[in-house]
Amino acid sequence: MRLFFAINQNPLDGSAHALYCVRNAWWLARTMPNERVELLYPSSRQDDLLPQFGLSPLPNLALVPLRALRREKGKRGLNVNAVFHWSVRRYLAREMRQKDLFLTASFPKLFRSVAADRNLRKRGGAFVYEVHQYSKLEGDEKAAAIEREIYGTADLLITTTTALRELLLLDFPQQRIAVNGLACGFDPNVAPPARSWSPNSPFTLAYLGSLYEEQGVDWLIGSLPALQNLAGVNVRLKIGGGGEAHLERLKVAAKQSGVEQAVQFSGRVGLSDLTAFMADVDALVIPSLNRGRMPYVAITKAYDYLALRRPLLVSRLPSITDVLREDQEALVFNPGDTNSFAKAAARLVQDPSLRQALAARGLERAAQFSWEERSRRHWTLLTETINRGGQ
Repeated sequence: MRLFFAINQNPLDGSAHALYCVRNAWWLARTMPNERVELLYPSSRQDDLLPQFGLSPLPNLALVPLRALRREKGKRGLNVNAVFHWSVRRYLAREMRQKDLFLTASFPKLFRSVAADRNLRKRGGAFVYEVHQYSKLEGDEKAAAIEREIYGTADLLITTTTALRELLLLDFPQQRIAVNGLACGFDPNVAPPARSWSPNSPFTLAYLGSLYEEQGVDWLIGSLPALQNLAGVNVRLKIGGGGEAHLERLKVAAKQSGVEQAVQFSGRVGLSDLTAFMADVDALVIPSLNRGRMPYVAITKAYDYLALRRPLLVSRLPSITDVLREDQEALVFNPGDTNSFAKAAARLVQDPSLRQALAARGLERAAQFSWEERSRRHWTLLTETINRGGQ
């Protein structure tokens, strides 16, 4: 069996999805050394990708650059998806055999182009699509129409949350849909040191990740005054991540709320910066709002935060609480509810044993979401699909 995992983006564009795709391919190969995994991606050259992700070469993992017409990120030029789509179909027509698998994640046009190829379908392989989002939730009817088309034709859909699977089953009740969540991207064995907060110093909350409005960081900044009043201590907020436009918006929000002195913006935090960033952090926050896709799509932070040895404060969304269980790995508050958030945070501030217990259980929980375990579950689903003969 060969697994062809195709992505229609530059693996080195710095995005979280590119990081996921490369890690996914690597771990699928690492977990099943007797199966060959090929990562197909758009490029005009053979890139030395793996070292840039901190990964080593594997004998059963092939990196296959295919012809494409794409502009570099941040530069002018054209993106013509049809060129890469044609390259993938041409490559598969030459290489794909019976019992092989084609897989992609969040590239609906690419999947439609490949899965609709009758000659490829006749080869007897299986075509699997990972559903990481659903454009219907965003009101994007054009994208949703493409997704509806491919969701009904895939041999298997793999979602990352139970809530998203249940939503898809309402629209595609006859489809095979399985759940396999994400993995913790940080190694618990090299996590930042634990921290013991002293009441003589500020209690520092931190957020790491994207800064678009549904993530709730604007709301979090606006909640700081109420939190400081209820907790009775000096509360600070550190924000890591985000582009310049998002950061400028949040700086304005902090000024308008009168808390600009209590909010620190760190910009992008790389792996090499993580220990220094976490040194004075007492708790981590996921303030996601109950809007659009947020209750349904996997929240990467819900996995990654587990390995950082800190107590967690998180929104009560099914996409989060499936991973971070209430009063076990996290204290949970109602999304967008300042009073609920402030009460949960005050409880955390006032109880050092609770902080220690949450952080310890989080580290234990991280072991259940390792990349190796996730890849084993993925292979089980893929193998079952091949053995069924596709649909």
